[in-house]
Amino acid sequence: MKNAWFSTNAAGIVAGLAMLVAGTAASAQQRTLVYMNSGGVLLEAERAAFIEPFEKATGIKVVTVSPVDMAKIQTMVRVGQTNVDVVQWNPEQVVVNCGKSLENIRADIDVSVFQPQYVVSECGVPAATFIHTFFYKKSAFPQNPPKSWADFFDTTKFPGKRAVWNSGLGTNYEQALLADGVSPKDLYPLDFDKALAKWSSIRGDLQFWSTPAQLVQLMQEGSVPLVSGWGPAATQAIIKGAEYQAFTGSPIYLFNQYMVPKGAPNKAEAIEFIKFATSAESQTRLVSSYPEGPTRIGVEPKEFANPILEANYVGKGLDSPGAATINPSWRLEHQDEMAKKWTDWATR
Repeated sequence: MKNAWFSTNAAGIVAGLAMLVAGTAASAQQRTLVYMNSGGVLLEAERAAFIEPFEKATGIKVVTVSPVDMAKIQTMVRVGQTNVDVVQWNPEQVVVNCGKSLENIRADIDVSVFQPQYVVSECGVPAATFIHTFFYKKSAFPQNPPKSWADFFDTTKFPGKRAVWNSGLGTNYEQALLADGVSPKDLYPLDFDKALAKWSSIRGDLQFWSTPAQLVQLMQEGSVPLVSGWGPAATQAIIKGAEYQAFTGSPIYLFNQYMVPKGAPNKAEAIEFIKFATSAESQTRLVSSYPEGPTRIGVEPKEFANPILEANYVGKGLDSPGAATINPSWRLEHQDEMAKKWTDWATR
């Protein structure tokens, strides 16, 4: 079945991406590169932080393609017609595809300038961090807000519904284990039974969300006093007027990676772009205008685009003893089990 799908669709996939860059390829001698990313608000922030400054500084035109589709990348590499030069996506994809559909770029970029926990593969360069944490409604707890993951699970002291992502591939296991007293450095291997038992203790107070848009809607409606989930989406909700505050004392850090597909036609330009995008200046501009954090050592924004970004700054909890960072290699190896165990628990 996989071979049949490949033979009938590979040409179409490659041709579709080729059309996206045809216009730039035809434009005289201008150097170009194609950057595949998640799009949306993040892309607009990146455009101002480093894409347009890069174009101005180098004369290289950046063509953006969204959303990220690693299956397309793998197909292009297999047929020898790669039309994407840089991809930004999760570290699990770097780990699983390194040396297969991704170039080893360790010799091209000095990774000693990055926080070591974000350097996970010879085929990836740390792009930016974001957090999973919880957000509390300020009017629900005006005097004594929750200050730990244990508080998030304490429905006696902090009554009300908890809205959580209905997925085993987020950080629900990590959240529950931190609440149960597991040290951040001892989270892996994840103890599924212990984590699910913790969630079972507040099962009657849970409300599930499935997409970032639903999370934003819940927060804008103010219908639940506590939510856990993606920092960028939740912070965007606060910027739009949602009356919530982030808990930054024990965040769970996730991070994305820059990668270069094998056979990228503009590899030199791709390396130049990655170096520019991960410079201290570029990361400072990005994290001061969008709810992400730096991966580079020593980056600390002095000013923010608005006070909400400053109040919910991702970098606040980086040095906290309660901060945790995901282990992409372990999660990749156990992702099927993570998904199945959560689904079985949530649907029974």
